[in-house]
This record gives sequence, structure tokens and C-alpha cells, in this order.
Amino acid sequence: MAINFDTSVLGLQKSNGDLLPRIIQYVETTTTDWITKTGGQYISEFNCNIAPKHATSHILLFAHVMVGADNNADLGLVFTRLISGGSVNNLSDSMGTSASAVNASIVTGMNVTNTQAAHYCGWHLDHPNTTSTCTYGLRAYPNGSRTMYINRRGVDTTYTGRSRVVCLEIGDI
Repeated sequence: MAINFDTSVLGLQKSNGDLLPRIIQYVETTTTDWITKTGGQYISEFNCNIAPKHATSHILLFAHVMVGADNNADLGLVFTRLISGGSVNNLSDSMGTSASAVNASIVTGMNVTNTQAAHYCGWHLDHPNTTSTCTYGLRAYPNGSRTMYINRRGVDTTYTGRSRVVCLEIGDI
């Protein structure tokens, strides 16, 4: 495949004239805060703001989160998006379907005890179709009345971690 270098276009071109996909911008939110959440709570500490340069761009989301819990917890996280002053919505196309309890973007443990904690990763490709500022984040879904602990284990803080959400604007997919 030939690549054309043409100063009149916004990126590298394939030989047929189509632009090659490229990263336009990178935004990251990192936290070491000890965060405690119950079912369906929005985790504002992960808010990651990005204003796409092009309405045709896609946003590639990565989450890397340390999660612990109280006793016998089933845990999940869901990617969220807020567009320029609107309301926070779960990204339903990032989630599982037909679950009896939670359709999660990332399942972070089943029957987790308060002495366990681990890092979990997930990704999602979103197409917000806008150049307005988008705020991406996560929502916690521990089962029932259980508690999710982020960046620590449930029983204590002898083991802690760092968690992050990354947004990459990718053009010309």
C-alpha cells in the first residue's frame, strides 16, 4: 500500500485517497483516592473531559481500576458519558445484555471478600457525533447492599493502588 504525503489534507492518505486512522488527542484522569461506592453510584473522580476536534471522530476509552469490596460482593463497572451540560448516561452499547442483576462494561469480581483486591481493565469505542465537550467516566455496580472500594481492599488500606480512565480521539476510522 502506498502512502501519500499531501499538505492539503489533514493526515496521511492511503493510495485510494482515504485517510489513515490517527490519534488526534489523548486525555487521562488518574486517581489514588480511596473511593467508596454502593450500587449505581457515579464515580466522579474518574471524570475525563475531551472535546472532539471532528464530529466524525471516535473516542477510544480505556479503564484500569483497582477494586476491592466488602464480604461476598459481585462487582461491575459501566462506562458513562455526559455531553456538554446534559445528564450522565451509561454507555449501553458497552454493556452486556439480559443479566438478571447488572449488565456491566467490566465485571470486576464475583464473590469478592474484603481481603481481596485486583486491577481490572476494559475498553470501549464510542462515537459521540459531536464537537461539544464530552465527560467520560464510570459508574459502580456492586450487588445488593454491598460496597465497592476503589484503590484499596475492603478490610483495610495495607494494599492500595492507582486507577485511571484514558480517552483517545481517533479520526478517520
